[in-house]
Amino acid sequence: MSVIDLINKEDIREFFCKDWMMHDGIWFAQSAQEIGIEKTNQLNTNGIKMMSENEILRLIKLFNNGSKSFNSYEEFQKFLTSSIDFVRPDFMKFTFAFPRNKIFQIDFQKCWAFEGVKRLGFIEQYECAVVIRLKSWFDVLGIQYSMLPDFKKCLMNETGICSYQFQFLKGV
Repeated sequence: MSVIDLINKEDIREFFCKDWMMHDGIWFAQSAQEIGIEKTNQLNTNGIKMMSENEILRLIKLFNNGSKSFNSYEEFQKFLTSSIDFVRPDFMKFTFAFPRNKIFQIDFQKCWAFEGVKRLGFIEQYECAVVIRLKSWFDVLGIQYSMLPDFKKCLMNETGICSYQFQFLKGV
């Protein structure tokens, strides 16, 4: 029996997600100090986009037999729910729901990115990379959407809450 067989799956996910988030935070802080927040925002959002485009392809293999298409909206909902539940560690405090047909709602109770960037002193200029992850997923899947509110800067900082919706227009 290997040591990995002795560890709970959720603990493995938490370990690697926390390592990734720590690296991301350290990279962001050093980058902002060295090259400024504007260039750091650009590199960060581009990096998240590229990572997410590859991530969704791996999730498609895991949860939809490699197919980017869905037979029904309910099948897409199940895929999206499975994908988010798979990649989300416990420390990411947000909920999501499908309150109406072709509407996907996200509500953050606590945002790790907001807290970290605020501690670094760049929150006023920070461009939210968290939402880029989902946008990139939908783009790769060929899903057209609108988003309310449509934003670039940190909603938690600007409004005190982070809550947004995607309305799916075509592709599901």
